[in-house]
Amino acid sequence: MSRLFLRASASGRVGGALCVGVAVACLLLSRQALALDPARQLSQYVRESWDAADGLPQNTVQVVTQTRDGYLWLGTEAGLVRFDGVRFTTFDRHNTPALQHHNIRALAEGRDGSLWIGTQPGGLVRYRDGQFTGVGQAQGLPATSVYTLLVDTGGTLWVGTFGSGVARWTGTTFEVFDRSRGLAHDHVRSLFEDRDGVLWVGTDGGGVSQIAAGRVLPRAPHPRLDTSVVWTIAQDQHGAMWFGTYATGLYRLARGRLTHFDSAHGLPSDNVWALHEDRDGNLWAGTSMGVARLGADGFSAFQQSGPGSRTPVRSLFEDRDGALWIGGYGAGLSRLTDGLFTSLGIEEGLSADRVFGIHEDRAGTVWVGTDGGGLNRIGPDGHVRVITRRDGLPSNSVWTIATAPDGVLWVGTEGGLSRRDGSRWTTYTQAHGLSEARVWAMSWLHDGTQLVGTFSGLDRRVGGRFEPFVRDVGAFASGVRWIHEDRRGDVWIATNRGGLVRRRPDGALRVFTTADGLPSNDTLSLHEATDGTLWVGTRGGLVRIRGDAVASFTPRHGLPEDAVIGVMTDSHGRLWASSERGIFRVDLADLEAVGRGVRPRVAPLFHHRADGVRSNEGTGGAQGIVMHGTHGRLWFATLKGVTVVDPARVTARTAIPSAVIERVSLDGQGRAVRSPFPRGLVTVPRGSRAISIDYTTLSIAEALHTRFEYRIVGVDDAWVSAGARRVAYYTWLPPRRLTFELRAVDPEGRHTGLPATLVVQVEPFLHETWWFRAVLAVGTLALVLMGVRARTHGLRARQQALERLVDERTQDLQEAKRKAEEASGTTLACILRGSGLPGVWACVS
Repeated sequence: MSRLFLRASASGRVGGALCVGVAVACLLLSRQALALDPARQLSQYVRESWDAADGLPQNTVQVVTQTRDGYLWLGTEAGLVRFDGVRFTTFDRHNTPALQHHNIRALAEGRDGSLWIGTQPGGLVRYRDGQFTGVGQAQGLPATSVYTLLVDTGGTLWVGTFGSGVARWTGTTFEVFDRSRGLAHDHVRSLFEDRDGVLWVGTDGGGVSQIAAGRVLPRAPHPRLDTSVVWTIAQDQHGAMWFGTYATGLYRLARGRLTHFDSAHGLPSDNVWALHEDRDGNLWAGTSMGVARLGADGFSAFQQSGPGSRTPVRSLFEDRDGALWIGGYGAGLSRLTDGLFTSLGIEEGLSADRVFGIHEDRAGTVWVGTDGGGLNRIGPDGHVRVITRRDGLPSNSVWTIATAPDGVLWVGTEGGLSRRDGSRWTTYTQAHGLSEARVWAMSWLHDGTQLVGTFSGLDRRVGGRFEPFVRDVGAFASGVRWIHEDRRGDVWIATNRGGLVRRRPDGALRVFTTADGLPSNDTLSLHEATDGTLWVGTRGGLVRIRGDAVASFTPRHGLPEDAVIGVMTDSHGRLWASSERGIFRVDLADLEAVGRGVRPRVAPLFHHRADGVRSNEGTGGAQGIVMHGTHGRLWFATLKGVTVVDPARVTARTAIPSAVIERVSLDGQGRAVRSPFPRGLVTVPRGSRAISIDYTTLSIAEALHTRFEYRIVGVDDAWVSAGARRVAYYTWLPPRRLTFELRAVDPEGRHTGLPATLVVQVEPFLHETWWFRAVLAVGTLALVLMGVRARTHGLRARQQALERLVDERTQDLQEAKRKAEEASGTTLACILRGSGLPGVWACVS
């Protein structure tokens, strides 16, 4: 996706300058946040563009609408497209059988949430609850192309066909209004319901008809329209009717009077294909040569050389956030928004894009110093004047601007210091005692002393001459970029490479360098907050000074990997700074927490082109590169003009994007379970384990800035940070009922309170079912019991065998004992009875 800034119409330098004044006056005086601020030039809107390279099926967008759920729907020549602000989803005959014809000409949402889709030549299709259904001849709709659709305030659907007039849906059938019933022509190009409930029908060559109370009114609105090809119809806030025609321009009908507009009135082309009046009263016309906006002086178009400015426009639509969507003919899709910042540059009439010093004087005049373009004076009345060397300035490179206590304007340039005396300029250089003719900084002390910082010193004015403010301070020799006297009377001097110098009212000097905690000795800007804290921008990071205590915040603490150029704080507790990566902001409380060691890093929020900042790189080197303007607005000098932000608008943006779960895909094979999910439940069938869950936010305005976090309760130990990724992947899930939770996170780190949830029922494999496990457990138990019984039986058998063996051994022992006892008894008897030795031996034998 490319982000492009549209350029202004070529109306001359003076006209452009006047427009700058109007824009600046609006910035200074108006506090109302508008969707598309009418006071802005066309070039000051932010334009974002998408085409086939970003996911569109092709680059002709014929119709745009937004349904109540927040999705943007596009009708193209290659199918129906749903858009969430980041991703395109295409519906065609390949994935949606009901959409047999890909040329989508019309879209409208019914009261019941149905999306009605008009196709060429395939009639009408209805999308409801995730299902597409064809509606046609069976319900009485003529078999012809549908060119336009309208759901009126009563909820009735009207279908404009190309060849069969207008058909009204009664809920079950269609009632047809054609030439036989008084319609001017059967080829219908446009439908519109006015505030009185009258239906206006624009035809192809027959002008305009009106339908009221169920009948075609007999009279045409105006005879001059009778032969016109009316592509589009609109009604403005004053009740006037507008008709865009083919080849004959634009007509306005009010109180019976018809007024004609064509290219002579600023329209890019006489072929007007789309009309829309937005909520802020801008009337937009889409033509075959681009978009134009009606203003007090007629239509203004985008400059011929602007990117995409002369592409044909087929459709215009304003979404719920107030953004204007432009459907191009072969040019894709574009969106216009106000942007948080308002930028002023060459496109709006400034003499040069590279801006150095910005200054607002007591009268409300804004002065802008440029590199090579001189001094730009923008008055509260809207008049702008460019002052250059021809008007008496010594150089067209203007570095710093300031107003003296007496109201006189002083300007520091590349060629000296100039004082404005009425229309004359008096210039001071080295001949008047300045240390250098190139002047970077300027300030007046409370006692009226004027200090001037040059490329090689710090001087003070004494009468008509200058002399060194403090002698023999080597830090000043490298150049002085900024001078500030704080509420205590201390004078702080930011130098080029010599660190930061503080001079006490008593004359005591102290030089703060890297040895004292500065991240760099190249100091770029100074800002004193309301609490007396001094903030310093340096080449190496941000510095906070309270008394003699120095705290540095560098890339190690989350700041950008480059210089912090200009620094300011607002009344809402934030610090703003320009850098070489863009303008960023960070909460002061977060910086304090880092300073105390409570947290390791801050998370700056950067603002780039999508917010209206044309250049990521802020200009540095001179006092006034950032400025507090009227009503707390903050001004930043950049390489592409000056850009302005109202911090109050940031505070007012309190809505947190919501998160929506779109679909679930299984096993990475495209097998999907689409929303809506019945009862918030999706079943993962047996055999599936890998799952991907697609999600998004339907806050189209914040889609690009939204981040996401998700988890499955009981699976993920903590929230998974997905960043901008819109899909969650799980390669394995346990077989049970699980809850997937999703929440969106805005750029400030806030997330939705209640997450979007989806219950995921994971069906188990056969071996994971409870009954299988029960059978397995019973079988296992039976086997165990059988084993135990077998073991017990074996043990008993062994025991019995052992007992038998013991018995046998016992019996043997008993027998042996018996025999021994018998033998012992016999021997003893012989001895006792023997009467002589031979008798004993006989017994023994």
